[in-house]
Formats: sequence, structure tokens, C-alpha cells
Amino acid sequence: MDSNSNQHRKEKDAILRHISADCTVPAARHSDRNSAIALNGADDTSALLLSITNIKPQFVFPKEEIPKFIHQSWKTKSLPPHFRRWSETWTKHNPSWTHILWTDATNRNLVATHYPWFLPYYDRLPSKIAKADASRYLYMHHMGGVYVDLDAECLKPLDSLLTQDAAYIGQMGEDRTFEHSLPNAWLASSRGHPFWLHVVAGIMKRVDARVKSAEQVTGPIMLKAAYENYLRRVPQNERADIVILEPGVIYPYNWHDEPKEARVCQGKTASYFNETACKEYFHAQGLPHQKAYMITYWTHGWSDGDK
Repeated sequence: MDSNSNQHRKEKDAILRHISADCTVPAARHSDRNSAIALNGADDTSALLLSITNIKPQFVFPKEEIPKFIHQSWKTKSLPPHFRRWSETWTKHNPSWTHILWTDATNRNLVATHYPWFLPYYDRLPSKIAKADASRYLYMHHMGGVYVDLDAECLKPLDSLLTQDAAYIGQMGEDRTFEHSLPNAWLASSRGHPFWLHVVAGIMKRVDARVKSAEQVTGPIMLKAAYENYLRRVPQNERADIVILEPGVIYPYNWHDEPKEARVCQGKTASYFNETACKEYFHAQGLPHQKAYMITYWTHGWSDGDK
């Protein structure tokens, strides 16, 4: 192993040691918000964005389009059996990638340690799922790689899909005007991509506006709005690349507009759910000629309890 590869491995190991500890971080004081905004004399979220867009990730890896990390998140390290089984498909098809399971505790530690100016906003988010949503955008900025929900099954290796130094979002369905057309159930990114800080700034504005719906404050509705805002506000010659993958590549099953036969894909409805029939119906069986790299069963596991 050459010295660069050895250093790369050591840096990855350091990250994994750092995030694996379920550290307890003191709650942020509400007054910390003023300290964060004073970072560059900023008095609103738009001005704060000018300060935070220069933030660089702590760890520096050799140049690679998408770092080989697969990020997932749950309340604790103990996964329900069905989530564990689907999670294992990601390491099965991507054996050279490093899998990271974040928890509620390590999510907050990530924010407190590397994005302390965001912590007062994070602590004011309306639910645990909203905090999990917000954390996944920080995985993309801080480390890069792929984030994927636990109710998603991997069908093919990712290497042939992720070939650019860019942020990736999958489109669900043909109707881009649908407010849920850019879900946040799967994300991919090069490390330090500036788009994710625009997403965080959008979250901060919604927290200040006391938005309570997770889908609107941190979820797919907010993500779509942040993407459209990024295109409006950032001149084309200054934008970092964002790739919107065509419908069917990431989301072969569109829960918004599918016939009743597709109810076999509804993971939240046990009486109908049939994984094999679902993949057959949507031609998402991982075969070479099929374009789907994964399928999401939309179990809405976050709605169980307070997650």
C-alpha cells in the first residue's frame, strides 16, 4: 500500500472513531443564535450564508468524485430486522465502500463539533425526523458520499452511476412541479459541495419562521425549494455542479401517481406489501438492462413513535 493510500485509510479511520462515540453535547443556549449570526456581523440568514459558504470540511482526502461512504441514520445502533436486511444490500453491492450508521446522538455531535453556528437552529427543529433530515445534508457537506434511507434496497453497484464531482439528487416522477418531486431519501455528493450550505440556510429561515412540518422545514419540500433558489441566486458560471438523476434511476416507484397494482410497494401497508412483486412490476430487479439502482419502499418508519 502506498503512502497516500495509507494516509487515506488513517483519515477514514479517524472519522469513524470520531462519529462512533455517542457523545453528549450540552444544549445550546438560545442566546447562542446571536453569537452565530455575529460571525461576520450578519443580522439575517442571508448574510449568515455569506459567512458559512466558506466553511471547509475538516478532513482532506485524495481527489475523488464521490467519496466511498454510505451514510444511514437511526435512533440508535440497533436496527429493526427489516431495516437491517435492506441496509445490508448496500454493502453487498458496494463492498469497497465504508458504511456509517449515524444515531440521534452522533448526529447532534456532528452539528455541535463542526457546525456550531447551526446548533441553536438544530435544537429548535420541531421533531426528531427534522433533525435527521438536517443531519443528512451535513453528511454530504462534511464527508461526501451517499446518504440513503433505511427503507431503500440497493439493486446495483453505485460506481457506474456517480462519475462526476457534483451533488446528486434523484427525481421522483415526471412532474417536476410536484412539491415532493426531489425527495431527500437518497443523496450523493462530493465533499464540501456548497449547495448543502444553501440547503442549511433554507432550514434556518424556516426555523425562524416557526415552520412545524418536517417535510417543509427540512424534508423534500424544502430541498426542492432550496435547489430552485440556488439556481436563481447563484450565477451559472459560479455554480458547483448539481445532477438531477432522471425518474426511475433512484425512484422507480412514485408513491404520488401510481396505479392500485403498485400498492405491493407500500412498505407501510403490511397487508399489501410484497417486495418481489414490487420489483417485478417496476422492472427494478437489478438486471443489467434496467435503469434502477435502488428502490424505496416508503415505510415512513420515522412516523413510529417520536422519530
